[in-house]
Amino acid sequence: MFQKIQSLLKLAFQLIIGMYFLSQSMISISHAQESTYLLSVYANPIQAKIEVDGRIVCSEVKNDLSPCMIKLSVGKHLLSVTLDGYETKTETFDIQSDISVNWNLKQLFFQLSVISYPIGSVVSIDGEKKGETPILGLQLKPNEKHFIEVEAKCHETRSEQIIGQSGESKTLQIKLNPIKDCQ
Repeated sequence: MFQKIQSLLKLAFQLIIGMYFLSQSMISISHAQESTYLLSVYANPIQAKIEVDGRIVCSEVKNDLSPCMIKLSVGKHLLSVTLDGYETKTETFDIQSDISVNWNLKQLFFQLSVISYPIGSVVSIDGEKKGETPILGLQLKPNEKHFIEVEAKCHETRSEQIIGQSGESKTLQIKLNPIKDCQ
C-alpha cells in the first residue's frame, strides 16, 4: 500500500515538475534550419540520468530531474535512461512529431527492512553486521538466499532465511524471546 501511494506521489510530482520545465526552458539538440520536435521523457525514479545521442541532457548532477523536455531535429535519436542500481533502458526513436516516453526503471536489487522487539537489536545479514533495528531499505541481491540473524542482550537469537525478487520490498518483523534470569 505504501509503495502504491509513493508511486502515485512520484507521478504527481513528475507531472508538476514537467509543466514547470516546459514553461521555462528546453534543452535543444538540433541542427540549424531544421524542424524540431519535443521529446518528453518521464523516468521513474526521477533521479535517472537521461542521455540523447550520447549526450547527458538531464541528470541529478545538472540539477535537472525527470521529466526532461528535449527539442530534437527530425530523424533517428538514441535515448538512454540510467541510474545506479537499476536496469538501463535504451531505445532509438525516429523523431517525426512530438513524442512522450514514460519509463519505469527496474531495480537490480530488492529492499529489506528489519524491525524487532526489542528495538536496537543487532542485525547481521549473510554473516555481516548491518546495524541495529530498525533497519530500513537495505539493498540485497535478488533471487539468492540471504541469512538474517537478529540478536540482543538477554534475548534468544533468531535466524531467518529470505529470498527477494528484483524490485521487491520486504519487511521482516522479529520478536526476540527474553532469557529468564539474565542481567
